[in-house]
Amino acid sequence: MRSTYDLFVSRVAEGRKSTREKIDAVAQGRVWTGRQARERGLVDELGGLDRAIQLAKEHAKLDVKKDVSLLVYPQPPSLFDLLANPLGAPGTGLELILSRPNARAIEATASVLHRFRRGEALMLMPNVFVR
Repeated sequence: MRSTYDLFVSRVAEGRKSTREKIDAVAQGRVWTGRQARERGLVDELGGLDRAIQLAKEHAKLDVKKDVSLLVYPQPPSLFDLLANPLGAPGTGLELILSRPNARAIEATASVLHRFRRGEALMLMPNVFVR
């Protein structure tokens, strides 16, 4: 199985019409600043996220004036995720910060949230009671 670095070097070499060995000799597994990377022929130009998105649109033959939606991965945890697992480790949960009955009530109320995908409208019927 190839490492992430090997895949990166191979893709850069392909994009630069160079060999993997030449790119590896320059990259050396290091993280370079943008300016250093440009001096070493590892990038075409310097710019921020907006410029990268513009170039990607041009490459994909999309209208550069039209807005695009960005999906960020990994997606940040939802409020329910944070409440259900505040320390981010298995076996932790609401019962660490609340009494067990209160934690169970919140978990039961919030359990319905898993039925909805991120970004969808969420409506709850009135008069819903949790015991």
